[in-house]
Amino acid sequence: MTQNTSDPAVQQEMRDAIRTSIFTAKPKSKLLTVFGTEIELRQPSLAAILTSQSDGSTPAEKAAQMLISYAYVPGTDVKVFDDVDVPGILGLPWGTDMTVIQQAISELTDLESATKSAEGNSQDLKAE
Repeated sequence: MTQNTSDPAVQQEMRDAIRTSIFTAKPKSKLLTVFGTEIELRQPSLAAILTSQSDGSTPAEKAAQMLISYAYVPGTDVKVFDDVDVPGILGLPWGTDMTVIQQAISELTDLESATKSAEGNSQDLKAE
C-alpha cells in the first residue's frame, strides 16, 4: 500500500527503508543432489546475468561458467569447481542429473517469471 506524504523527513525515511530492504536482499539458493552428491546452487547477481548475455561465450561455456561461479559446498562459501574444470564440466553425461541442474538454474534466473511477478506487484499510482 502506498503512503502519500509531503513531509520531506518522512519521504527520506521511506526512501531509506526501501533502499535498506533492496540492498540487503540475499540471493536464493537451492540444494541439489546430482551425481550422487549434494551441492548448493546460488542465484547469480544482476551484473552476472547481464554480463553473460553479452560476453560472446557459447551456451555451453555459459552453463559451465554458471556451475563454476555458483555451485558451492552446501552451507559454505567454498566453490565446488574452478576455471580449470570447464572441460570436465562440458564432458559430463547429459541425463537426469544435468536436467536437475538445468531446472535449478532456470528457477534461480527465471526472468520471464520475474517479469510477470513484477507486473503483478506493480500498481498504477493516481494523482491526488
